[in-house]
Amino acid sequence: MTKANHRTNIVRLGEPRVHPNADSLELFDIGAFQVVTKKGNFKAGDLGVYVLPDSVIPQTEPFRFIWETYVGLDGTVPEKRRRITVKRLRKEWSEGLLLPLSDFPEFSVFNLPEGADVSELLGITHYDPDKGKELAGDNETFKKKRSKYPRSLKGWWYLILHKLGIYTSGGQNNGFDNEDGIDMPVFDVDAFKHYKDAFEPEEMVEVTEKIHGSNARFVFRDGHMFAGSRTQWKADNANCIWRNILKAQSWIEEWCRAHEGYGLYGEIGPTQGDNFKYGTKENELFFFVFDVRSPEGKWLDCEEIESLQ
Repeated sequence: MTKANHRTNIVRLGEPRVHPNADSLELFDIGAFQVVTKKGNFKAGDLGVYVLPDSVIPQTEPFRFIWETYVGLDGTVPEKRRRITVKRLRKEWSEGLLLPLSDFPEFSVFNLPEGADVSELLGITHYDPDKGKELAGDNETFKKKRSKYPRSLKGWWYLILHKLGIYTSGGQNNGFDNEDGIDMPVFDVDAFKHYKDAFEPEEMVEVTEKIHGSNARFVFRDGHMFAGSRTQWKADNANCIWRNILKAQSWIEEWCRAHEGYGLYGEIGPTQGDNFKYGTKENELFFFVFDVRSPEGKWLDCEEIESLQ
């Protein structure tokens, strides 16, 4: 199922609210989100297309007013210029983009209901801040980019072996490991605002803090220790922070070997200079676990994780 923060929904609008600092603007509440619109563009009961923050809109006519000033010499607009962000308009936050349903006459053919996700129909994707970083030559600092495809016959040979599931000692697809059969999904989260009614009053909850680092995942399976970033598994001989941490923090592999098939998810670092060391010493790598996944695909709660110690 598409995550809530990756969707673009058809929404029915309620009564607008008065913008306290602008006579020409008004506010609409869409769930727990607030959007600032020009006064009179919408009225209560209208259907609209709501594009969430961190969505990337396509270079198409309905969105021309966003991208037309950024067209390059080749006729294209960079993704960063097509990203929908949260903005403050006259001291009120506008979270996302709201467009009239009439801007998309093609929807009349589909007879789409309220709540329908139209992101795929419109070509709207979710912004990925790590896109392109995984191919960096230096995986710790993400400064040097490397081509996604081999540049030599030898490189293509290793790539073919990798795709066939054959481990090699030389190329291993530019530092990528064999991913076949590793049922450990990319970790992602939804915004809490999509679930404002998820908790009952006085319900006890567990709260964790997101630290500054790079997403990492580890699992020992079929006699092999896998180490990966958020989206890619790294080869044994890859010179990257995800493999180096196994040498610096030996407990990770020891724990994974003792709990074969269980996946450790966490933040690894430091990756952004010296400002986020979290008490570690100079040149010391850290790994903080934030979730554990069982071989059966269950995300464990705190008590279940403690029972594995």
